[in-house]
Amino acid sequence: MLTDTPIINKMRRIVRGGAGSGNFDHAGRPGEVGGSLPSGEGAPSNGGSLSGNFSFRQSKISSRFENAIEDLDSVFLVTDEWGNTKVSGMTGRAEGRYWPDAEKIQINNSARNPEFTFVHESSHLMDYFLDDVLEMDGLTASLASLNIDAQSTAEMGIGTPMEGFWDAIGNSSAIQELEGLRNADPEGTSYLLDVREIFARANTQYVATRSQSPVLLEQLNDVREFEFYPEQWSDDDFAPIAAEFDSLYGDAGLLR
Repeated sequence: MLTDTPIINKMRRIVRGGAGSGNFDHAGRPGEVGGSLPSGEGAPSNGGSLSGNFSFRQSKISSRFENAIEDLDSVFLVTDEWGNTKVSGMTGRAEGRYWPDAEKIQINNSARNPEFTFVHESSHLMDYFLDDVLEMDGLTASLASLNIDAQSTAEMGIGTPMEGFWDAIGNSSAIQELEGLRNADPEGTSYLLDVREIFARANTQYVATRSQSPVLLEQLNDVREFEFYPEQWSDDDFAPIAAEFDSLYGDAGLLR
């Protein structure tokens, strides 16, 4: 779950066709200087492990997610864009939260699928730095998943490096089923059709399938079986989305 900030609340109204539209200055990641990479260059790797990019308040939390970090490591190169994100536990109804302004991830102490949730919240973090890596300044209000010129989910990828990704998302059976339920259950589907959440769910499934992590794959299947609505995709339904991620991240120089 991405915790909203005022700019994100405003962007949600634009994406859903609500009041207000137009461009916003690109702010980059909170507390950091923005800016794109030179054309044709991928994100520079600093080597090492992503374990150095997450700081844990308690050792038991660190040990809880060591394997999840290794799974992320097996898919993505370590770049300076990952920054340093604080990780702590939490209570309440949400499985997890990402706080962009504080650069903090919280995972519920009683999360049903804690490793899967950790990768999901880390995917929100990736959403925040991908706009720089993909040279999308001025298009995305600091999130790669948010095209500020879009008036609907179908328009999200137009004119951006993520066009193929959003085409694959829109053509997937899972998203089409959710879209079909939008009028019957607007409250129940609105969160699942939030483009930032779609990106995070898709990226989490990509990490699970590309890493072939037994834990993440088991928890992916649990989400498929446990949730009432299709939060995740079947293997066949996800294959075109995974192929778009391969191209997107490969071109950006982010893949191992």
